[in-house]
Amino acid sequence: MGLNARGEAQAHCAANFLADVSLAGIYASDLARAAGTAQIIAARHHLDVVFDRDLREMHYGVLQGVAYQDSNAVLEAHGLAEAWGSGLFSRRGIAPPGGESVRTLRHRARRFVRRIMVEHPPETAAQILVVAHGGLLRVLLTELLALPSTARLAFAFGNCGITRVAMLTTGAVIEAHNLIPWSEESLACADHRSSPSPMRVE
Repeated sequence: MGLNARGEAQAHCAANFLADVSLAGIYASDLARAAGTAQIIAARHHLDVVFDRDLREMHYGVLQGVAYQDSNAVLEAHGLAEAWGSGLFSRRGIAPPGGESVRTLRHRARRFVRRIMVEHPPETAAQILVVAHGGLLRVLLTELLALPSTARLAFAFGNCGITRVAMLTTGAVIEAHNLIPWSEESLACADHRSSPSPMRVE
């Protein structure tokens, strides 16, 4: 399912927010809403979007589309309800039937980071944009910051929220996190004249 009118308005606000940023590349999940958001931003920068399957959201298998409060009931039929409730899914790399584990998701994030470091070495000081999904972005931050995957739960991402990460020789540093470039009440775009980039490599 693609962007609805609200999602398109939020994407245009993100594009406005980033209008003055000189981007060397835009990378996005190929799933519809992330792809559509990236294309709206890319049009402002006259860039093509590089779609990367490693930026897709975690696949939850039998839990895909299931409300959180109903997860235990679904997993009970597979003998996994206790593991879900106790957090063993994260700690032991367990995946819902037909889905991915958090370890698999982190492996995808790590693979993406390695490719980006080759494409945009730190010494080039390139600024790139990554458009993906909340779960993947949380794990991506833990990978960049060399944190355990359990730390992902500390990071929140609003729709079209913007996070800036600087890649320094000493490691990654979060310079801004989850900046929301639109107003919840009116969807009017926020006025950010000094727009940061979500990921800066230097």
